[in-house]
Amino acid sequence: MIHQSRSGLIISPSIVRIENIFIDNRAWGTIFPFHSSSGMQSGGIYNDILTDTTSSRNNDPDGHFFQQDTAALIDSDAAGNVNAFIHRPNYNFEVFFKFALLNTTNVRFWVVAMGATSYITTMAPSDTPVLPYVGIRFSTSAGDVNWRFMSSDAVGTNNIDSGIPVSTAARFVHIISIDQIVPQFIVRILDENFIELAVQIFTTLMPIPTQEISIGLGARALAAEIKSLKHYMWVGINKI
Repeated sequence: MIHQSRSGLIISPSIVRIENIFIDNRAWGTIFPFHSSSGMQSGGIYNDILTDTTSSRNNDPDGHFFQQDTAALIDSDAAGNVNAFIHRPNYNFEVFFKFALLNTTNVRFWVVAMGATSYITTMAPSDTPVLPYVGIRFSTSAGDVNWRFMSSDAVGTNNIDSGIPVSTAARFVHIISIDQIVPQFIVRILDENFIELAVQIFTTLMPIPTQEISIGLGARALAAEIKSLKHYMWVGINKI
């Protein structure tokens, strides 16, 4: 089943759900694969930086995607991030990513909202980066088998087992900041059909309400092997 958006675009049911969540809000950012050339098309408040060795675009049952590949070298990256501070927790922001990690051996992978504008120099090199962030991690160097819910205030770290085994299937990650008397971050993992698999609420060891935030995700090769990542979409909103 397909639907027509308010902008006239034909969009999938999962995007309709996201659009309805954000219907009354103000500041959008979107990053989607180009349909006519390789790369990602940014819009609204987002602009992206992409790092890889090779890349391509194609379609599969989960949609149109942009694929990034590392080199067959240790510490080679396939990654992307928004190249500016766009969000803050006290903006009550939400971000959605749809992606597929195509390799589950000898790899470190993050999906994060982070207090930095470079994923490659901050998140990619470490299982426990020293900066404020919230998101999910899978890292074979840390012994991960399941997706890990992760957060940090740059001093301490939350590292919580989601109970959901990592696979090469398409997944959504939804990160929500809630600015209230006790600030919260909510991180959700959803399957390719937008069915929730796991959720975690953080109230400590996380970015403070005024922390400047960018977003990103990426795969780093931890052995001399090619690692690949599919991007289907990034969508974000500041709800103030």
